[in-house]
Amino acid sequence: MTADAIVSILEAELAAGAALAETLERQRVALIGRDLEGLDELTERLREQFAHFHAVLRSREQALPAVGSPGDRVAALLREARDLEARVVGLARLNNELLADRLARVNTVLSALLPETAAGYSPAGGVRRSGGALARSA
Repeated sequence: MTADAIVSILEAELAAGAALAETLERQRVALIGRDLEGLDELTERLREQFAHFHAVLRSREQALPAVGSPGDRVAALLREARDLEARVVGLARLNNELLADRLARVNTVLSALLPETAAGYSPAGGVRRSGGALARSA
């Protein structure tokens, strides 16, 4: 593989990563602002962007060993790509923490409203029963 080919892969990675980081920033703003419609719109876009970013990362990992000794341009792009990858990971973690916080608040409200049930949702989408009710004997 030529250095030009790896440069084009790295440039594609930087473009995909920058778009993903921007969408993650928008998701963070929507989470903080409790913009449910905005979150719905961003969810599918994030899925697609993460899949594309992952594919570009894999192509870089496969192509890089064939380059041999990278030149200065390739080395600089690699550093920039790794920095962007770390930024994307950090933004995704922050958004996951915000989502966990929102879910904890919902569960707290549910437990206050429905004290006879365990706070939270079941995997089937309904409210989980706590099992705390007394069972009747037969």
